[in-house]
Amino acid sequence: MEALPADLKREGRLVSVTRDPKNPTKIGSDAGTLVWMDKDFYLQIDSPRVSGAEYPDQGSSAEIYTNPDPLQYIELETLGPLKTMKVGDKIERTNRYTLMHRAEGEKRLKQLLKD
Repeated sequence: MEALPADLKREGRLVSVTRDPKNPTKIGSDAGTLVWMDKDFYLQIDSPRVSGAEYPDQGSSAEIYTNPDPLQYIELETLGPLKTMKVGDKIERTNRYTLMHRAEGEKRLKQLLKD
């Protein structure tokens, strides 16, 4: 999108954004894990990248979209590798969702960033 999130930050392997109440924003990355937190909860979505595979949207395996007011929501999207398919072909992709209380999730995030 034309506008990047106003508070887009990168610290090491961690990229963070906050929903902009005035503008829609969307970023893509080569992440294999997405994390969302509010004051109470932590959500982690794991969708590991396939090494050497081609991905859509300029190589993105993860995208974050934020919607402006009055519809206050975000979309956490995982993308799989591109594959040409023929009639009858099947493709499968697994995402793992982990939901926990924020305090427990913050400990998990610190460990994730160490690995």
